Amino acid sequence: LYHSCEQFFKRRGMRTIEFSEFSVRQEKNQKYLDITDHIQQQATAWKLVDAMMHVLAKHTTCAVMIQETESQLLRRDYLATLLEKLASPTGYYAHDDPDTRTENLNPDEEERKNGYAHIRAMLSRSDIGVPVQDGKLVLGTRQRILFFDFDNLNSIRTRHIHVTAIRNVEH
Repeated sequence: LYHSCEQFFKRRGMRTIEFSEFSVRQEKNQKYLDITDHIQQQATAWKLVDAMMHVLAKHTTCAVMIQETESQLLRRDYLATLLEKLASPTGYYAHDDPDTRTENLNPDEEERKNGYAHIRAMLSRSDIGVPVQDGKLVLGTRQRILFFDFDNLNSIRTRHIHVTAIRNVEH
């Protein structure tokens, strides 16, 4: 008998997979959260040496990306301006129109007017892959893992992020 799943995998030269989920709370109008340290802590807790981590934002109005946290880039020049032009909160979205929308409605909840947030998320990524080498996330000098909730203009929201790691099991 094998005393652990890892022992079972080791004998067969297979990989093991780790799973975790954590919540983030993003304040009203907060542009992004830097979750790099949390992801590194998870890699350390799992004792990853050489692995691949997958980070997924579990909401259709959220995104995860690797980018530097320079404020001019994220808040003024690039991201905020671009997203405002492409998907303004004041624009018309059929998703927000109760006369045309017929899908994914919850009769027990008032529907949020967040079509713009869905469009912004579609233009971004809901997941990323991050290599781990010698126990550390493999990121460039200024790269950070950032979480964006594009639907937080009028409220504080709690969102969930799923993390998976795949690693080789050494013999």
